[in-house]
Amino acid sequence: MLQESLTPIALLDSIKPKQKNRPQRFSRARRVVAASPAVAAALCCLACWMALRADAQSAVATATESVPAMSAGTAPSLVRWSGSLPEAAGQMVQVRFALYEDQAGGLALWNETQTVKVGADGRYSVLLGATSAEGLPQALFQAGEARWIEATPVADSGGETAGARPRSLLAAVPYAFKAVDSETLAGREASDYVTREELQSAVAAAVPATAQPNPETNSTLTGSGTKGYVPLWTGDTLLGDSVIAESGSRVGIGTATPAAKLDVNGASTLRGTVSLPATVATAKAGVNSPSLELGASVFSSTASAAVAKNFAWRAVSAGNNTGSPTANLELLFGSGSAPPTSTGLSIAPNGQITFAAGQTFPGGGGGSITDIVAGTDLTGGGDTGKVTLKLDTTKVPQLGTANVFTAAQTIDANLILPATTSAN
Repeated sequence: MLQESLTPIALLDSIKPKQKNRPQRFSRARRVVAASPAVAAALCCLACWMALRADAQSAVATATESVPAMSAGTAPSLVRWSGSLPEAAGQMVQVRFALYEDQAGGLALWNETQTVKVGADGRYSVLLGATSAEGLPQALFQAGEARWIEATPVADSGGETAGARPRSLLAAVPYAFKAVDSETLAGREASDYVTREELQSAVAAAVPATAQPNPETNSTLTGSGTKGYVPLWTGDTLLGDSVIAESGSRVGIGTATPAAKLDVNGASTLRGTVSLPATVATAKAGVNSPSLELGASVFSSTASAAVAKNFAWRAVSAGNNTGSPTANLELLFGSGSAPPTSTGLSIAPNGQITFAAGQTFPGGGGGSITDIVAGTDLTGGGDTGKVTLKLDTTKVPQLGTANVFTAAQTIDANLILPATTSAN
């Protein structure tokens, strides 16, 4: 590729003598004689440069014959590329130019075919993107990834290429296309976005006039409030206290001094399920649910003070890390500041109740069964566990063989009455 530097014309202009305002009349011979050696050297360089420039312009003109017309003010997305085709020196050939993501393999991200004039030295120069009015797509370089170019001569008029050629890595210049994107927002023109004034106008048009603040009536807010309370609009421009107060990380409804995360002073209506879930158990331990506590307060004459009596229901895990894990609903109790503990009363998932030790059941006679004692002609009894009662065979004789009693109570076998032993 030809590289441009300071031209000999500029050099010549810098060293030629300044002319007076009035025209100078010199003969051609005098001008040649008056020229300094430096001027002669500059003229020699100028002649050489013009010859090279003419050859370069010819090659560039050939490469850019297909450049589409660009509209005024539009920066063409074109990239100058120079290559060599020694086998086609001095010829006009068709070359397919393609951009790839990788140095080898993969599908082309972009391609075009141009008619290229190859110089006598086998070199050529083209403008990539010249066959399209938009030039090279900017999206090819916005990701900041490497792009490899492959220039392959077309073997015939059918568009078949003569075989893949080694690819070359594009220099950093094409990635300047990213700078074009910086003039937009994510590739969109500034006119595609709404200005602050347009947004305010659109909101004002969408919101009913009655809902918009009136600067004549709503210019000043009035009212009073209490520190720690959530404010409440008591009028269009008047603020007051609500029933909700905050104290640290606690919220109180109906109280300014909440005792818990949420403290409601007054009756509550819950129109949905109230959940007290437990955290997730592990193989090492099960997890119980939070407690639903019910508190009472009684006055103690001994302590001369009120004493809290707290009951609680809690779901307690059982059989953790076994083949049949389960849970029971358990009743707890605590007095004073002691935390509630199990009373021994629990309900299993099937509804069976386990009673606390010492449980008594009032009956119709006004008491509880505490013991079973065998009476006349009976043996056995007890006050715990399984109680068994039997006939006392010493008092109620048993029949020797099987007998069937009918309605008339007829005995179908001999009745043997053993005699008593007489004394000698």
